[in-house]
Amino acid sequence: MKLKNLLQGKLGRAKYFSYTLIAVVSLYLALVAYRSIFGVPGDELALFFLAFFFIIVVLTIRRLHDLNLRGWWALFAPISFLIGFVYFLSILFDPSPSFFLYFPILFLGALNAIAFLFLFIKGGTSGINRFGEAPLR
Repeated sequence: MKLKNLLQGKLGRAKYFSYTLIAVVSLYLALVAYRSIFGVPGDELALFFLAFFFIIVVLTIRRLHDLNLRGWWALFAPISFLIGFVYFLSILFDPSPSFFLYFPILFLGALNAIAFLFLFIKGGTSGINRFGEAPLR
């Protein structure tokens, strides 16, 4: 299947919530299984997270299309996560971090939480929009 086909179309609230929940639970189960089989995760952990982010970004793009918004907004979550991760690493290596190092992590986490709540709560456009017909309920 082509990537373009994955990114086209719209995804309603219920399916977005259920598919996201399935992705999160699957990631958790994969990490638990990996740890029980191989021990402490190493560099392979990055593959789990890359697959997870790909799935979440694709789902979010389709959900944004249902809201008649461009899919580029879906890149906000991974970018803010990476920025937060860099700040988190800097806190790990600083023996006495100040509040100003914690603030970006808290701020980006709050923005991501608000964005996901918006996607879960906001109803999609009814009928046809520039991304296609309304998804089947």
